[in-house]
Amino acid sequence: MIKEAIANGGIYRYHLQQYWVKLLANPGLIRTYTELVTTKESLVIDPIHAYKLESLGLITFDGDRVLPRCQLYRTYFAKQLATIV
Repeated sequence: MIKEAIANGGIYRYHLQQYWVKLLANPGLIRTYTELVTTKESLVIDPIHAYKLESLGLITFDGDRVLPRCQLYRTYFAKQLATIV
């Protein structure tokens, strides 16, 4: 199901593409989010980046650490980020 959902023509494409455009506008956030989606563990990140990513709804907190809000986001953004990194 996630494989279909993350396809560029998938049912969540507009939702995911809106976030993608916002990330592309901020290289610092891209670097931070790349770290988050390419590791299985929660991470401690810059507080400003945490604030911005949480405001977008892309992360969730685990104490002082953060992780992607859901597996859909982790999978989609890891795929997208691999095309530019």
